[in-house]
Amino acid sequence: MSTFQGDRRGLGRGLAALAAVYLVFGLGTVFWGQPSEAAAGVVAGAFSLALAGALFLTRLALVGSAEGTYRPEAGMPFALPVIGAAALVGLVQAVLHSSLSASVLAGAVWILTGAAQLWWMLAERRASAAPHPLSKDWLVAGAVSLVTGVWLLFVRDLGAHGQLGISGGAAIITGMLWTISALTLALGEQKPAPGPR
Repeated sequence: MSTFQGDRRGLGRGLAALAAVYLVFGLGTVFWGQPSEAAAGVVAGAFSLALAGALFLTRLALVGSAEGTYRPEAGMPFALPVIGAAALVGLVQAVLHSSLSASVLAGAVWILTGAAQLWWMLAERRASAAPHPLSKDWLVAGAVSLVTGVWLLFVRDLGAHGQLGISGGAAIITGMLWTISALTLALGEQKPAPGPR
């Protein structure tokens, strides 16, 4: 059963929430001149917490359906352990005002979320003769997140400005992909059903 057979309207809201979280974080940080380590830690923590909330909202739509059935396997791209880890890291980031908070912990969030999306979408595309149109966007978003997370693990010497610049740039790219997914889903909902011939 496809990941995308859940509550489509709820999924659209979840994707819009994901897009908003990434874009607000990205646009707010990529051009930030000289952030202090304390401010960078708080902002990174707030991003991780907001991301966990948006992931949970999206998961609710994925595991549900119009018929009210519960499909826990469809929520694997946003598994509860991944969401919980993102929330926990967000709390730690907000408390630890150091380069460790802005690189290693932030990198862990990007890697966890990206790896989960990438692994599940690859599995879904292999199992489906006709992959869902959204799966390509999700694959690219997962790949961007994974690469960003690995990159952040190796740039601790760049300081808060460099680390937020990398995260912010990746967040803008990822946010645009989630926006495209949400619009694709919304436009698909608006298409009239074919009538009987």
